[in-house]
Amino acid sequence: MNLKAIIKELKEASESEKKFSSSIAKKLGDELGVDWNHVDVEQLRMGLEVESEHDDSGPLDVVGPTKDLAKIALAHLREDPKYYTKLRKMEKDKPERETEVLKRR
Repeated sequence: MNLKAIIKELKEASESEKKFSSSIAKKLGDELGVDWNHVDVEQLRMGLEVESEHDDSGPLDVVGPTKDLAKIALAHLREDPKYYTKLRKMEKDKPERETEVLKRR
């Protein structure tokens, strides 16, 4: 499947919300030549969803094509293969940490 077909499938599947399936993440990764021995498809899927916050399809859109989202996610995953799992945990714990900081003041 070529990149245009992947992007068309992605748009149809997630027109109203920025949700990515594992199969879309896998197809994008395949298109980019990802070595799946070093990248977990679920981490890439999570990364696509997180990085899509930079893609609002407006005039100030930071990221262009979905392929760019995948490249950004893969760059983070090169830094840490569990980057998005750790990010989710950090964001989940954030209110608790903020409360602790406020209590110290």
